[in-house]
Amino acid sequence: MREPETTLVLETLGGETLSHLIRRHRDRRLALPEVMALGTQLASVAYLHGHGVLHLDVKPANVIAEQGRAKLLDLSLVRRPGRGVRGRGTRPYLSPEQARGGAFTAATDVWGLGSVIYRALAGDTPFPLVEGPGHPQLDGRAPVGSHPGVGYPARWPRWWMPAWSPSRRSGPPSRRSQR
Repeated sequence: MREPETTLVLETLGGETLSHLIRRHRDRRLALPEVMALGTQLASVAYLHGHGVLHLDVKPANVIAEQGRAKLLDLSLVRRPGRGVRGRGTRPYLSPEQARGGAFTAATDVWGLGSVIYRALAGDTPFPLVEGPGHPQLDGRAPVGSHPGVGYPARWPRWWMPAWSPSRRSGPPSRRSQR
């Protein structure tokens, strides 16, 4: 009996990257329903988390959009949660723990997902690309106000704003603490 051979099967994708789509629509922002659908589909990164791995490079160039569907690509930085190398990922989308080096968790990918959604809404990254060793993600300031027309609706939960703070990464509070 022969040993089975390993075979790699790749899907051929049409469409365009989200970064291309954002550039193409520079004169108008993507519609909120489109961005909400995109965010919902990209939350499928939880599938990777459920299998014990992190993506670590969630960014518009790694998203293919076609006919209302989005797929996350490029698993070249995938690894298990734990201590990680400083700067691993794409600079404007790095979470604070990626920027400074630290323990990478599912929250690392969630930060990247939030940055992608922000870019889709604002047409720009939430934090500027800076030359040199600094990372704006680490200075403790939220990106709010840096892009005209991008703000937080008054009805969003109170915990949303601190979610952008590198010192507060625990996520939403329990329902009990919101009463």
